[in-house]
Amino acid sequence: MIAFLRGKLVANQLDSCLLDVNGVGYKVYIHARTAGALPEIGEEALLHTSLQVREEGWSLYGFTRAGERDLFELLQTVAGIGPKGALACLGVLGQDGLCLAVMEENVKALTSVPGIGPKTAKRMVLELKDRLKKLMGEDLALPANMELPTGREGEMEATADAILALEALGYQPQEARQAVAAVLTEEPGDLPIEEILKKALAYLATG
Repeated sequence: MIAFLRGKLVANQLDSCLLDVNGVGYKVYIHARTAGALPEIGEEALLHTSLQVREEGWSLYGFTRAGERDLFELLQTVAGIGPKGALACLGVLGQDGLCLAVMEENVKALTSVPGIGPKTAKRMVLELKDRLKKLMGEDLALPANMELPTGREGEMEATADAILALEALGYQPQEARQAVAAVLTEEPGDLPIEEILKKALAYLATG
C-alpha cells in the first residue's frame, strides 16, 4: 500500500493533482478542499494516500491529513458508497463536518452531498457512529464549538458549500460559480444547500 507521497507538485486540477516523486509522476485524485490547501506549482507537497484497486484499474486518492484518509476508507464500508462518493462527502462537509454530522445523526447535512440519499445517510449514522468514536484520535477530534451549516445558516455559507460540492463532482470553478449565481438570482433568499445543488445541477444539465 502507498501510505503517502512526498514530491514536487506538477499540476493541480481541483479534482486531481500530479506529483513528481523522484522522477515518477503520480496522478492523485483529490477534492476541492485538498486542492485549495496544496502549495504552489513547483513546490513540495505531502499527501496521505489510499490506493483503490478496481476492475477498471488502480487509483490513488490523496488527503492532507492521515485522519481524513482513514475516514475516506471507513466511509466505503457503508453499502452504496464507493471512492467517488466518499470523496464527495469529504469535499462537501469536510473531515470534521462529516464526523459531526454522523455523531449528531444529522441526516439533512449528510444528504446535502450529491448522491447521498436519506437511506444511505441513515446507514452512515447507524454503521459509522460507534466506529467513529473508536477512530477519532487527535487528528479526528471535533472542535467543541463547531456547528454544521443546515442550509439556512446564511446565504454565504450555503453558497460556498454548494460551489465546493459542484467542484467535487468535477465541474470547473467558473462553471460552479455561474450555476449557483444563476440559481440565487432566480430565487433570492436563504435557500437550503440541497435546493441550491439540485437547481444548479439542473442549470448545468441544460446549459
